[in-house]
Parts: sequence; structure tokens; C-alpha cells
Amino acid sequence: MAFRVGRAGLLPGLLGLSLLPVLGLAWVLHRESTAHRDHADRMLADCAALAAEDYVRRLTIALDIAVLRPLYRVAATAEAGALPDFDPVADGERRLVRGLARARFRYDTASGSLAVEPMSEAPIDRVWLEAELARYVRERGEDAAYTALVSASYGDEPLLLGCAVTRDNALAGFVGSWTDFTEGFAGALEMGAPILAPLAARGGDVDVVSFNVRTAEGRVLFESAPPVPEALVHRTPLMARHGALTVEAHLDRSGAAQLLLGGMPRSRGVEIALLVVAVAIPLLACLLLLRRERELIRLRADFVANVSHELRTPLAQIRMFAETLRLGRVRDPEEAAASLALLDREARRLEHLVESVLQFGRTDRDAQPLRLVGADVALVARATAAEFAPLAEARRARLDTDRCASAWATMEPAALRVMLLNLLDNAVKYGPEGQTIAIASRAEAGAVVLTVDDEGPGVAVADRHSVWRRGWRGPHDAIAGAGLGLALVRALAARQGGRTAVDAAPGGGARFSIWLVAAPEAP
Repeated sequence: MAFRVGRAGLLPGLLGLSLLPVLGLAWVLHRESTAHRDHADRMLADCAALAAEDYVRRLTIALDIAVLRPLYRVAATAEAGALPDFDPVADGERRLVRGLARARFRYDTASGSLAVEPMSEAPIDRVWLEAELARYVRERGEDAAYTALVSASYGDEPLLLGCAVTRDNALAGFVGSWTDFTEGFAGALEMGAPILAPLAARGGDVDVVSFNVRTAEGRVLFESAPPVPEALVHRTPLMARHGALTVEAHLDRSGAAQLLLGGMPRSRGVEIALLVVAVAIPLLACLLLLRRERELIRLRADFVANVSHELRTPLAQIRMFAETLRLGRVRDPEEAAASLALLDREARRLEHLVESVLQFGRTDRDAQPLRLVGADVALVARATAAEFAPLAEARRARLDTDRCASAWATMEPAALRVMLLNLLDNAVKYGPEGQTIAIASRAEAGAVVLTVDDEGPGVAVADRHSVWRRGWRGPHDAIAGAGLGLALVRALAARQGGRTAVDAAPGGGARFSIWLVAAPEAP
């Protein structure tokens, strides 16, 4: 009997002792969950900042095109002593400013004399305008001889002054109202797809980001959507020459889970409670969960690091040469043309990388089936090679499409373009400078084969299966990359009923092949 009592007392004791590591593990899980949520919050803050900067870029372009560029042209051609002419006589762009202007003026900065002429029925206070122009002249300094928008308030109305320096060093421009530019604020949002749209599309049609535009005094000029309570807000200012406005990106936390890979971290409260109630099963589940979570965090960190590294180089090049052109530091037209060519090349490289990442994300999510049609592989290959040519020229590589024979296949042309762009990018990266990259297509036994041959070191036989895995890097691979290109090629080929392979090219290097299902030629 005593033995049984001892065993009865020992079992609760052992269970009680086993709870100690479970409680410790529950505390660790809580800490990891909190860190994960903090990490997710930081990523959402980065998304809000990215959206705000994207809208600032669009709004800057809209203001430049709609207002500043025509204003500069009017001022540059204005006759001495004359008011600026905003009638759409010689330039259709002027009607944009014409619709915004309530009055036009010419201000002599030396004498302080002001000539103003109304262009609408809205009253303009001459004394107020003269004071605002004098203040602007005082504040702009000696190096501000450029076209600019100046935000100013007249009573309760947010006005703007479009100012440009004429050839005789006077200020010419117009007085308008920011409220008349509402269509411009909305139009800036419609200049192409928002930068977060491909990510938001994973979770449905929820618009998780809205935008406000404010003056320096905090007056709201534009709201793309009603404000959302407890939204994450990021503020990004425009340059002073664009009116010293501030863009606010409001990110809806309730719908922001779709912007994160894996969604927002869920609460671990139930799991912690189960760990306390039970011992063995929750303990094992927790260990597996922690291991999987750490692996996902590691994969995400590696992915972000690799893609960030790939993005950094073209972004740095674009920023540097754009700054050079903006400041006029080029020595002659040939150097300016070379700088523009480099900007185009780096923008193409950036576009191809972003498109590959987004395509891979859609493949991971098992997106809707591709729209397969019958199309000529040779036509798609030649068009894609022409698009990629500027990037190949950076490494003095030549793209040879002479062996692209007409062959119709069942495919989605856009997906084939992405696949071929990744193969060409891979060939340029790993091949030597001055190489010839051969692209060929042919029909064979109910299939169409598209091949890309480079003159690089080739792929070892032992690695020819591994190269198609996501994130795979060779044991001695020092070339930058996210490790997604070939994995994306194989995934898209499979979704089109095809397959891929890599072999040695006849002239050395590697040959990457894509097989697609043959289709009858169009009549």
C-alpha cells in the first residue's frame, strides 16, 4: 500500500516538475511571438514609408508636368516687362495652368513693383500678393533662380503662387488655389499601379493604404479615402519647390496582413494555455513550431537580404546619375546621352528583378491558372531579346536569335517572357564579357523547345538538379542574386504543361532548355 501511495505521490510530482520547463518554454514562446509582432510592425512601417515615397514620386511628376514645366516655358519666352501669357496658343500644356490660375502677375524684384491681372471672378488682394512675393524673394536666397510653387493662405483658402524667373530677372507667374488641383492629386494615384498593389492583391481587393496631402500649416488639401482609426501613418515631405507639401500614407492595420509574407503573426495565447494544461504533446508541438518559425524567419531574412542586395546596385546607379543630370554636371551631350542610357539600363534591370519576385510570389500562392493561348515562340523570344539587349550590352554580350525558327506552342506569352528574361539574366551574370548568347527555338515531336546557350563555366553534372531549387547557391558562387530566377522558370514551365533542363552547350558553357506543348499554327 505504501508503495502505491509513493507512486501516486511521485506521478503528480513528476508532472509538476515537468510543468517547469513547459512554463519556461511558454515564456520563450511569448517572447518570440512579441518579437515577431514587433518585426511585423516594422515591416508594415516600411510598407507605409514605401507607399508614401511612391506617391510623392508620382505627385512630383504630376506637378512638374501639369504646372512647373509649362510655367517655366512661359517665363522663359516672356517679353521684358510683359505679363506671362498662359493662353494655349503655342503650347497645349498651358491650358493646364490656365485652368488653375485665378490671376497672373509680374513682380520686379529690384524695384518691388507688381503688375497683376485677374483671370477669374475670384478676388485677389493686391497688398497680400505683394507681401507674399516680397517674403518669397527674401527667403529664396541667391541660388533659387528656378520655377517653384509657393503655398500661401489667404483667409481660409489654401492658395499657391506659381513663380518663375524671367529672362530680365523678374518673377512671373500665377495665383491659384490648391483646391482646384484636386484632380491632379487624384490623377497622381492613377499613374500606373501603386507599388504595393501586387502585394495587396494576395489578400483580396482591400485597399489598405490611403493618402492625405497637407500644407505646411497642416491643412488637408486631398484625401484619397476617409481616415481609418488606429492607422499606421508615415509622412514624407515634397521638395520646397513643389509647394512644401506633406504626403501622409495611412496604412490600415486591420487589412495589412496581406502585405506580409505569411500574414500578421497570430496570438499564441491558446497555445500557451495548452502548454500549461498538458505536458508532452504541447511541448513537442511547441518545439516543432519554434523550429519551423525560426526556419521561416531565417528564410525571410535571407530572401530580404539577397533581394535588397540586388536592388541596391541599380538604385544607387539610378540615383547617382539622376543627380548628375539634375545638377547639370555632364560635360557634353554625349555624356548626357550615356548617362540616360545607363539610367534606362538600370531601370530595366530593376524592373526585371521586381517582376521576377512578384511572379515568384504568385507562383508560391498557387495563383489563378495562366491564360494559355497558341503563340509563336520565336516572336516572343525575339521581342524579349530586344528588350533585354541594353542589359546585355553592359557586359558587351551579344544576343543571337538567328536560330529562332517559327514554332507555335500552348503558353502564356507574358510568362514565357519572364522565363526567358531570367535565363538571359543568368547567362549574362555567369558568362564572360563579350560572349555570344544564342537563343534558339524549334519544334520536335509534339513539343516546342526553346534553348539559351551561354559561354560561361557551365553547370556541374552534380548540380544540374539543384540549380532549380529556390534560394540555391553554388558552393563557390560569389555572384550576387536572390536565387529565385531558375526556380521561377521551372515553376512557370510546369504551370504551362512544360518542363526544363540544363545541359552543357555544344560550344562550352551551359544550355538551358524549356519544353512547351506544341499548338497548331494560326490560320
